[in-house]
Amino acid sequence: MEPSGRGTESTVADGGTPAKPRDEDELSPSGAGAISGAIAGGALGLAWGPAGVIGLAVLGAMVGDEWEQRVLEA
Repeated sequence: MEPSGRGTESTVADGGTPAKPRDEDELSPSGAGAISGAIAGGALGLAWGPAGVIGLAVLGAMVGDEWEQRVLEA
């Protein structure tokens, strides 16, 4: 009988490469900048109707995400 291998080996799905531990210095955006930018943009877009809300919300999300990434790099 062959051993089933359950509980005896530590295998990883990609062929055995262990996951790299995450450095504490490595920061990633949380998405809060994009969400707050979308809310602010949507509020400003109310003056131009539904198209303004959608357009400025998307633009605000892009600007908010970029701002958050620049803050994390500094």
